[in-house]
Amino acid sequence: MARYGDGELNIMMGGDIHFQEYDTHLAERLKNILINNDNSYLEIGIPLAINSVEGYKKEVQEFWNMNMDMGRMHWLSLCGRKRTFLNASLTRCYLDYEEKIKSKVWFEKLTGLWDGKRILIVEGDSSRLGVNNSLFSNTNKIDRIICPSKNAWSVYDSIKLCVLKYAKDYDLILASLGPTATVLADDISRVKIRIVDIGHLNLEYNKFIEDGEIDNSNCKLIDELTYRNQIITTLNYI
Repeated sequence: MARYGDGELNIMMGGDIHFQEYDTHLAERLKNILINNDNSYLEIGIPLAINSVEGYKKEVQEFWNMNMDMGRMHWLSLCGRKRTFLNASLTRCYLDYEEKIKSKVWFEKLTGLWDGKRILIVEGDSSRLGVNNSLFSNTNKIDRIICPSKNAWSVYDSIKLCVLKYAKDYDLILASLGPTATVLADDISRVKIRIVDIGHLNLEYNKFIEDGEIDNSNCKLIDELTYRNQIITTLNYI
């Protein structure tokens, strides 16, 4: 699954986002994946707010309504009106909502993706997915490829080659690298490797725990030493 949000749209429209500078090749790849979608192994998610902001908190509704004043026109031109997409906001399943009653079920469904699985996390050096929380407590094995948190696209070829090198040893790849993860999901899924662009889920889950919605006390957590031992490769700027 590849996810498109306001950041990907900004790149496609020629702008920067705070952790990724505009790059012509990145913009072209993002557009091509979204418009053509010739990869039968890839599902694409776009913002739910294109259709509705129902259930969102007031400030979130205001953000998306302002975003969609001009954005909806661009989304429709890129996606068309007769195609079916997944909800890219599925990884933002807690903070944006006024009522939180469904969030626990949504988290359970998401964590079910890696239940008992061997997973490879491809993330920025400041992401630290699952560290000090129970997000991945039901996995069988976790390893990590650490990439630059900013402008990861600048080392994209190295990221892709590294993932392909190790992927055979895992059941699922989880990517958290902004627009770079969107393109990575397309390339990796083409060789029939299961990959999910997981986005902001860790941030959402941490707030879910902070608000007392789940008890971490009986879970095996990933501490600092465990996190460092999970790193199999670190990719730096060339």
